[in-house]
Parts: sequence; C-alpha cells; structure tokens
Amino acid sequence: MKAASGSSSPSLARRILACGRCPRLRAYLESIAADNPGWHCKPVPGLGEPGSPVALVGLAPSRTGANRTGRMFTGDKTGDFLFDALAAAGLTDRIYLTAALKCAPPKDKPLPAELRRCAPFLQEELARSRARVVIALGKIAHDAYLRHRGERLSAHPFAHGAWHPLPGGPGLLDTYHCSPRNTNTGVLTRGMFLSVLKKAGALAGL
Repeated sequence: MKAASGSSSPSLARRILACGRCPRLRAYLESIAADNPGWHCKPVPGLGEPGSPVALVGLAPSRTGANRTGRMFTGDKTGDFLFDALAAAGLTDRIYLTAALKCAPPKDKPLPAELRRCAPFLQEELARSRARVVIALGKIAHDAYLRHRGERLSAHPFAHGAWHPLPGGPGLLDTYHCSPRNTNTGVLTRGMFLSVLKKAGALAGL
C-alpha cells in the first residue's frame, strides 16, 4: 500500500497536513510532540489509491499509531489486526483507508464540533473516490458517512455486518471497530471481521 502523501491528491494531502482548525486537537498534538520529537503529531491523510473499489472509514488516528507514523492505521495493534485481515481477504491493494477525524483526539473521543470541522476533508476524499462500497469502522464513521450523503441517521441504524444500499451508491457496510478494546474482549473476532471484508469485496464485484 502506497504512502499517505501519494494517496490523496497532493493538494488535498497538503491541506490536511496543514490544518489547524481545532484548538483542542492542535494543543493535544503539540503536547505529544514535545515529549516525542520524532513523531508525526499532525493531521493524517488517507492511505491507498482513491480509485480503489472499496473505501474504509475509521474514527481517527490513534495516539501511538498513525499519529506517530503519519500513515493511516499503521503502528499499533488496531492496524496490525486490520492489515492482517485485509491480506487474508485479498483487499490490501484494493482499499482506501481514511478516518472521520484526521487528528488523534484525547482519549480517542472527538467532540462533535471537531468532527464537523473535519467533515469537508472526508467529503472531498469520498467525492474523489471511485469506491463501490464504503466500510464504516464503528458508529462514528457510520454516522459521518451518512451525513456526507445527506441521509437520515435514524433510517440506517448501525449494526455489525449490516448493509445499507444508498441511492446512487456507494452503499455502506458496517463493522465493529477493530480496536483492542473490541478484539481482546471478543466483541469482534477475526472471523467476524473477515466476513465483513469478504462481503465488501463481493459487493464491490471483486
């Protein structure tokens, strides 16, 4: 999978990297950078080819994962679980990875206003995408995609494995987030996650 800087358009990636719209997030990343000068500690662009047939939208970069590496969904156990499953499902080079929020939030909990400020970046990424299926990694990502499409959230309740065909496509496929909080407790097993990824591939015609 190609580096983040070559995944989004160069202009979009530069604008994401330079964003400072959220004072709380900017201060949080600066505090992490002060103790970890070699870390990325900036907003993180998407990873993969925008023309991929499948797109996956997560919550946000994790503090010690993508916030450290600068590459979406890399550098932590969530990413290890994700990329292992993508390889098993044959999607490693056929998926675009991004997040509803481009900065790591304190305690992995973004504020609604931060998600709203970041939404234009996700909207631009998805507008450039040629995905036939969008996977939502958790409810925040699910809601962010439905808002992007102008859909009522109540008409499309989040449920693991649920498929939401949308007018004009691409449709939305839900999965629980593959964070250690879920994978270590059995809320999400490898088999459950693989089933969703394989379903995404089939729906995308792969």
